[in-house]
Amino acid sequence: MNKEISATALRHARLTAGISIDDAAGYCGKHRTTWARMEAGASRVCQVCYRLMEILGGMMPWDGWSGWEIRGGTLYQPGTFSRGLLPGHLVAVDWTRELVRELGKDVAQLRGELQRETAPQRDQQKSRILAMPTYRPRRDVASQGNLSPRISAICA
Repeated sequence: MNKEISATALRHARLTAGISIDDAAGYCGKHRTTWARMEAGASRVCQVCYRLMEILGGMMPWDGWSGWEIRGGTLYQPGTFSRGLLPGHLVAVDWTRELVRELGKDVAQLRGELQRETAPQRDQQKSRILAMPTYRPRRDVASQGNLSPRISAICA
């Protein structure tokens, strides 16, 4: 954070925030003349004042938040101008994470139950299939002459 901030950057941040020199000086606890000297480049720019102007202008000057902006109470990720995040969305993130954790526990429990139930069911189905009679034409029907000679020859 030891980077030198230019007078132009301070002025731009104040104008982006949409506030006057008097208001900016008041927010930062500076005299109007001191603020005017910082913007004119006659005095070193106070880094804290610059960051406050960025924040008031909707910028997010913290590590990891580069390019993020707040406009009209909505948080926008870098490069987007629509579909921002409202305060309620941010509050919901924590609740959504908790819900996902709970649903994950439910899924794990159901998988365990399913594995315990399917093994015996598979064995039971296999037994039923093996117990089913296989179709073979009865010899006694073929010997009664009710079938054609060709089928009778196959069955004999």
